[in-house]
Amino acid sequence: MIDKKLHFLTTAFYLILTDIRKSILPFHGASFPSDINSYNE
Repeated sequence: MIDKKLHFLTTAFYLILTDIRKSILPFHGASFPSDINSYNE
């Protein structure tokens, strides 16, 4: 259960971080979605 909770927090952290970077620096956000996709799978 701890691993799943940590996995969820890590995924949420990356989603939030990517969303913020896309809002501030749209051209920098392009390097993150690939990492998020690997986390979701």
